Amino acid sequence: MTNVSATIGKELYKIEIKSPSGNLAIADEPIDKGGKNLGFSPKELLVSALAACTSATVRMYADRKGCLRNSIFRSNSSRMVIFQPLIENWN
Repeated sequence: MTNVSATIGKELYKIEIKSPSGNLAIADEPIDKGGKNLGFSPKELLVSALAACTSATVRMYADRKGCLRNSIFRSNSSRMVIFQPLIENWN
């Protein structure tokens, strides 16, 4: 298992999350929960991890099947849009 560290200091609910490879993420609670909204909420971090895993799995499957090489996959917590062409405007 990857050894990720989380450190909370004196600032209420702000948490610095560090990966072994040196990446840094900030977690915080929303203002209405007593935080300062300085980073992802814990729920956002969880949903982000699931969306990233799903996206990577779909990409690996598409690459192995040799289909849709010039496409992207986008997902969010309420719906998934699979394989939108790269040239499309995402606005």
